[in-house]
Amino acid sequence: MAETCVFFDSFFDEMGDGTHDFDAAADVLKVILVSDDPPTAASDTTTADVTEVTDSTIGSGGGDVSNSASSAAGVCTVVGDEGTFEARGETVGPFNAVVLYNSSKSDKLICYWVATGAPVTLADGETYTWQPNGTASGGTILTIQETA
Repeated sequence: MAETCVFFDSFFDEMGDGTHDFDAAADVLKVILVSDDPPTAASDTTTADVTEVTDSTIGSGGGDVSNSASSAAGVCTVVGDEGTFEARGETVGPFNAVVLYNSSKSDKLICYWVATGAPVTLADGETYTWQPNGTASGGTILTIQETA
């Protein structure tokens, strides 16, 4: 699934007012699979606003991306680990986007990656793994640069 990142408009306001603290000890970032086509960046603000593929068959590992952040010379880089979803006992989907959200801040939405192809449905036993920047561990999720 080739993906393009889109930020939710509310994220920029929340960054400005200090809502998010990307240090691993402060905020927990998670990913979910959604069936929205695509989510609405201009108006969606929390996970309640998107259509999550909710199914008890989504296995362990899906979600928490074990994030951490570092800052240098006005640039904040947030890194994290992959999240894996597994269909157990039945199909899961279809989904066409992966949404990153802050579960420590009332499930505030940050950004999403939308598929450039057809929606994906997982058959029983299949997995989908989201990797930040194509890296299993410590991949760059996002970079924020301070401007004057």
